[in-house]
Amino acid sequence: MADFKPDLTLVFDIAPEQGLKRANSRSDTEDRYERMDAEFHDRLRDGFLKIAAAEPERCAVLDASGSVEDIQAEIFLIVRDRLGLDS
Repeated sequence: MADFKPDLTLVFDIAPEQGLKRANSRSDTEDRYERMDAEFHDRLRDGFLKIAAAEPERCAVLDASGSVEDIQAEIFLIVRDRLGLDS
């Protein structure tokens, strides 16, 4: 199982403050990750971005600060281009 990797990994990049604000607007209840401090979220984001930088053939970083529609359009283009799908 150690040799299995996804063909494509999407990394949704957003400033931790903005991501937490969005998460909190969806629900009155925080999960355990949302209760973690800003330093934890900064380290988590940095870790994912480092993985994406180390494996650019597999990872695509998306700007997740835009609208749902903008993010959906970007996902479509990345999946189409990276996986060779026709529209």
